[in-house]
Amino acid sequence: MLLLLLLPISFLTFTSACPPPFNDVRFIGNSTHSTADLVQAALHNNNKDKRWVDVVSKPGTALTVWPGPIHYCFGTPEARRVIEPFLLKAWAIWTEALVVQHGLELSEYPFKAKWRYCYKEQTGSDKTLTWNPDVKADTLVIRFNDNPDDPPFWTTLGYRPSSLDKDPGRHSMEIHPKAISEACDQDSATKTIAHELGHVFGLYHEHQRPDRDLYVAFQCKNLAGYDNAVKLVAEAGGVHTMKQVCNDVGLARKYKFWEIADFHTIETPPILLNYPEREYDTESIMHYHSFYCVDQSKDMNDIKSMPLAAWLVDIEECDNLPSVKDENTNFIFEADEPSAGDIERIAFLYPAK
Repeated sequence: MLLLLLLPISFLTFTSACPPPFNDVRFIGNSTHSTADLVQAALHNNNKDKRWVDVVSKPGTALTVWPGPIHYCFGTPEARRVIEPFLLKAWAIWTEALVVQHGLELSEYPFKAKWRYCYKEQTGSDKTLTWNPDVKADTLVIRFNDNPDDPPFWTTLGYRPSSLDKDPGRHSMEIHPKAISEACDQDSATKTIAHELGHVFGLYHEHQRPDRDLYVAFQCKNLAGYDNAVKLVAEAGGVHTMKQVCNDVGLARKYKFWEIADFHTIETPPILLNYPEREYDTESIMHYHSFYCVDQSKDMNDIKSMPLAAWLVDIEECDNLPSVKDENTNFIFEADEPSAGDIERIAFLYPAK
């Protein structure tokens, strides 16, 4: 049984301003297995050459690097028209930064027919999307998703081999049309897609490293959704504390605190995170800035109102963290380009041939 089959259809939509675990709705928990169980099972692999056993005893590799050039296709002509200029600029951000030897390749799928899209051409009133048989099933699909319950951007992480999933379209980058058309800053939309490309390549969020708290202060109370979660916890009789909810993505889902999925720390294998051999990198394009998912009622000039803030002092243990103050923390700003650490990771994951 594929991991996807663990999830009932009701969990295939995700109400959040932020993406789901691994930017993939397949890792949202359910009544049988928590999100943490699914994620840990999928990531129980400390060597990219080892195999793993998931919660349904299915051998295989959950997530790995792409075995060859990454080919993408657009879902529809409209998706190409709107997204392609941003995608090309986002890829240029990476190529301009990749000044080291590497084997990473990204290009459009080499179509032979005139119709150059992931899905067959629609005719008449039938709007059903049918996979184009001329396109390989593992091709990255770039498409619009106008479901208001889904995040504005979300992307599957790394490569899912056919031994785990043979479905066409299993690799995708999905963008809500308004995420680009109504973006207040078009450059920001380009940088967001560059971040999403990092996920395509296999890079996970830097701020979700297991040692995150030694370098960055996470203030759960400043997240959008926190106040609503407090209300729901109280209505449930207060059987859980907000500290528990903020540190358990399964509990957070119970109280509709979806934002936690993008901020809780998680053990990830070296192939995706290359931890702990490298330094923590607040300048990574895979690190959220201080204002991401912030409660909009907060003071945006106050570091104490931010979900994430960089420590300016040495933190020796996570169990005894100081209070966030102006003098001991700093804002984390949106990265304009991949950091030196990001480039090192790409060279590690995709060595030159």
